[in-house]
Amino acid sequence: WDLELPFLLFAYREVPNTTTGVSPFRLLYGREARGPLLAILKSSWAGEIHLPTNISQSAADYLQEMKIKMEKAAESASLTAAQKQKAYEDYFNKRSSVKNFSIGGQVVLLIPDSSNKIYARWTGPGEIIQHHPPHSYKVKRPDGTVRHVHVNKIRKYHPRALAVGVIFEDDHEFGEIHPTPNLSRSTSERVLHETDLNHLKETEREQVLAILLKHQTLFTSDVKIAKVGTHRIRLKPNIERKKPFVYRIPESLKIKVDEQIEELLRLDLIEESDAEIAYPIVCVNKKDGTLRLCVDFRALNSESVSDDFPMEDAVELIHSIGRANIITTLDLLKGYWAIPMAEDSKNLTSFKAHWQQYRFKVMSFGLKNASARFQPTRCLHQISLACKPQNPELSSVIQNSFYMDDLMSEASSNKEAIILIQALIEALDARGFHLRK
Repeated sequence: WDLELPFLLFAYREVPNTTTGVSPFRLLYGREARGPLLAILKSSWAGEIHLPTNISQSAADYLQEMKIKMEKAAESASLTAAQKQKAYEDYFNKRSSVKNFSIGGQVVLLIPDSSNKIYARWTGPGEIIQHHPPHSYKVKRPDGTVRHVHVNKIRKYHPRALAVGVIFEDDHEFGEIHPTPNLSRSTSERVLHETDLNHLKETEREQVLAILLKHQTLFTSDVKIAKVGTHRIRLKPNIERKKPFVYRIPESLKIKVDEQIEELLRLDLIEESDAEIAYPIVCVNKKDGTLRLCVDFRALNSESVSDDFPMEDAVELIHSIGRANIITTLDLLKGYWAIPMAEDSKNLTSFKAHWQQYRFKVMSFGLKNASARFQPTRCLHQISLACKPQNPELSSVIQNSFYMDDLMSEASSNKEAIILIQALIEALDARGFHLRK
C-alpha cells in the first residue's frame, strides 16, 4: 500500500477543494495538474496534446506568467472561500440566538476539568466584568481569577427558584457546613456527680475529685474569652468584595432562629452590626431533629488569604500514643468561641437574620482559617509547655498531644496520669478554656 501513496497524494492535490474551489496544485504552481507522466504521454500519442519541441520562453517571462496565474488562482480561491464560509455561517446560525450579558451579571462557564484535560464541566457562578466585542467576555471566577471566555462557553446563572436557607446534615451538594455547637447548658455539680472513677483506687479517686472540685467552673457551658490572642482575617490584595445572596428563612423556623440568636447574645458572642456586606444564615436540620444555625461564609473564605500553618497528622498521633499505658483525653468545649476576633475583622463576620444584622465578637465556626488559628501548636502550645511537670520521679513517657480541640496525655501509671491531668486542667483554667464532660 505504501507504493500507492504518491498516486493518492497526487490525486488529492489535483482535485478542487470544496471551500476554495481551487486545487492545491493550482494554488502552488499557478496551473492545473496534467496527471502522471504516463497520462501525459498517452494524451500526446493519441494526438490530444502536442508536446513542444523547444522552449522559446525565457525564465523571467515564465516566472511572470506563473505569478499572474497564481494571483488569479488565489483571488478565485479567496472569493469562493468567502462564499462557502458565509453559507456555513448561515447554516450554523439557523437555530442560534445572540447572547448578551450585562456587566456584573452572574454566569456559569464551560471549562476543562482540573483532573481531566479532555473533560469539561459547567462551573461557577462567575461575574461578568468586561465585554470584548463581538463575542467574548472577561469573567471573574469564584476563586478570584479572571478568564477570557467565548460567549459559546457562557450561560446565564439561574439560582434556585425556591432559595430557602434550610439544608439537611447529610446534604453534600451545598458544600461544607460548620453549624454552631449545641447551646444547652450544664452545671459543674452534674458533671461531678456523673463522673465515674470506680476503676481507680480510693486515694486516687480522692485526688481526682479534689482536682475536679477545685476547677469545677471549667466544666460549665458558659463561654469565656481565653487569654491566647485574637483571630484576624486577612483579605486578598486588591480584592473586590461582593454582596452574597441572602436565603429566605421559612416562617415556621423563625422562632427557633430567634431563640438561638438570643442565646448567642446572652453569651456575649455576637453584637449588632452595620457592615455593608453581611452573609446569610442557613438552618441545618440535624439527625436528632434539632435545628442548628450556620453562617454561609463561603464568599468570605474565597476572598481570604489562606493560613498554611501545618496541621497535626492523625496517623502520627496514633503511632505516638501507642507506647503509653494510660491515655487521658480532654475535649475542649466550644474552643473556637474562646478566641476573640480582632476589632478590624469583626465586621467581616457580619451575618443577616430575618429582622436584624449581627457580627461575631469571637472566632466563628466556618471561617476559612479558624482551624489553623485554633491549632494546638498555636493556642495550646503554651499549655503543653506549662503542663510538663518538673518532677524527676516521672518517667520520660509523659507527653501531651493535640488534634483540633482534643487533648491527649500519655503516662505509664495512674500516678503520672493524675499529675499530668492536674497540670493540664490548671493550665486550661488559667487561660479561660472550658472542657466537655
